[in-house]
Amino acid sequence: MTPSGASLEQIASAVVYEVVTLKAQPADNDGRRANIPYSVFDGSGLLEGRQSPSIPLQIGSNAARKRAATAQLSNRAPYGDDKFDTPPFILSAKPWTDITDNNIFVSCLVRDFLNYHNPYWRFLEADLFLQGMRTGKVGSEFCSPLLVNAVCALACLHVDYQDAFVQPGDLPTRGEHFHDEALHLWLLEEGRASVTNLQALAVLAIESSWRGKDKLGSTFLTVALRMNKDLPLDDITNTSITALEAGRARARVCIAWTIHYEDTAISNSLLKVANTIDPRLRRTPHLPDTEYPWSGKPFSQVYIRYRGNALFHARCALTWLTSEVDELLFSNERHASMTVLMQLAEAWDARASEWYRDLPEDLKYSKDLPAPVFELHANYYCVMMVFCSNLDRYVQALPHPDTPAHEHRFSDAYVKITSGLLDRKILFAKMAANMMRDFRQKYSMKATLPYTFQASSMASFALLQWLHDHPDQRDPPPIPQPHEILTATDMHPQTALNEAYRCVLGAATQVMLARGVVALLNQTASHMNVKLPALDLQVEKAVADVTWQPSDLRHISSAYPNYAQGTVPTFSEAIGMEDILKEWGKVLPYR
Repeated sequence: MTPSGASLEQIASAVVYEVVTLKAQPADNDGRRANIPYSVFDGSGLLEGRQSPSIPLQIGSNAARKRAATAQLSNRAPYGDDKFDTPPFILSAKPWTDITDNNIFVSCLVRDFLNYHNPYWRFLEADLFLQGMRTGKVGSEFCSPLLVNAVCALACLHVDYQDAFVQPGDLPTRGEHFHDEALHLWLLEEGRASVTNLQALAVLAIESSWRGKDKLGSTFLTVALRMNKDLPLDDITNTSITALEAGRARARVCIAWTIHYEDTAISNSLLKVANTIDPRLRRTPHLPDTEYPWSGKPFSQVYIRYRGNALFHARCALTWLTSEVDELLFSNERHASMTVLMQLAEAWDARASEWYRDLPEDLKYSKDLPAPVFELHANYYCVMMVFCSNLDRYVQALPHPDTPAHEHRFSDAYVKITSGLLDRKILFAKMAANMMRDFRQKYSMKATLPYTFQASSMASFALLQWLHDHPDQRDPPPIPQPHEILTATDMHPQTALNEAYRCVLGAATQVMLARGVVALLNQTASHMNVKLPALDLQVEKAVADVTWQPSDLRHISSAYPNYAQGTVPTFSEAIGMEDILKEWGKVLPYR
């Protein structure tokens, strides 16, 4: 463990020396690791097709696609066919990465990152990042080798490009070469504070967590939070500054918020208190009301526009709400007074409901939402499931006869907030399942990873627990006719579990963290004597060989909780995915 009072340099070194052992690779290029040769196509002949920096780029726009279509490919597209077109820009792999010389491969990874990971998390400002990357200057303010390698490592996690694999066909090795190169470059930075380093740390925190190494991800986040305090924060509302200064201010304020959003979201998922939000971010930023295009490439042909800055503003407000409820539920200094606790919980619940009710019309829930907006709703459902479940658990653990005389146990605040908490948790779980069905039908199961994994995981545990607690109500009603649309309130918990579990399995074909969750769910179902959904043969075949093997445990370094923990006596003495799976592996084989 790194001491909380350690210097930034000590924490930076701990990332490499205490948490990760880099793979030994032969040295080359003045001590840097050797290049990984590309195997699918050679983009070196496409430099003449690169977009002119003077032409403004809209990610996935028709104009960009037409310009990219003028490039003449000398080899196959990444997926081996022309089902998906080439990226809307061609970027040079050099000088940004020593892993590959393949310009098209790197361009595809950047496109996939900007389409699937960046729209909601907003790690970086796409226009500024692409502008900096096109310059080819390592000293750019908006791009760096560390950031590019981090971006490529994260993008590799859900693609099937041959170059993404370190070991052919071994899914956990996708992007490991970029990941290790990023760690190598971060060590060379010696903890230097900069916006691009902050962005890279934010990307690596999520990327490491997806790999089943959220302990490493938390270490990156610790460094990022410290660095965030050290960097100045400019006023983005200042109209007298130059375009370059405005770009700097926008990039800085957005990553500042993203760091805290990431911290509160991860803390909420790990059931712990988040760090205090930087007081300089007391006011939620209002950026220009601009529409951004979103493309589903390479997994979907969907092309849609959304108000990215309105989404960012709503996400910032949710960040504050999540920070407050984490403090309320998980602080070691929880309010001993039951009445005060219930009053605070009721007030928070009202604010959260008001925030959700007052979302702008284009951000309110519908089955045809732009993909990034689904994540806003998924995040809200997760926060509410955690709120209902843990508040109920806390209330049930309170000693019944020991409340002071002036605090009536059945005060109005107590009755109002505690009645139906578990029913509300199941309602939010069903809302999450309903959302996942809509998302999957519109954007495909392949695209569920960044947007629905946490909601599908948390909902699956909640619904599994309900089925255990209601053994006489496990059988769902007859399957509705195709023209009948089930709403969240109409869904039987078993039907909802089918949808939630399907999306967990979809994510399990992509990343190690989801595979660990599948193992947890299966083992939990065995302990509870509850049968998990028997999904259709196509889904079962797609995940049968990749969801979990005992050898996968070596990839797991995770404190991810079993959200059903404690609902069954002597369920497990271990806490966190890694320890639970190790304990269960000795006594109960994976089903």
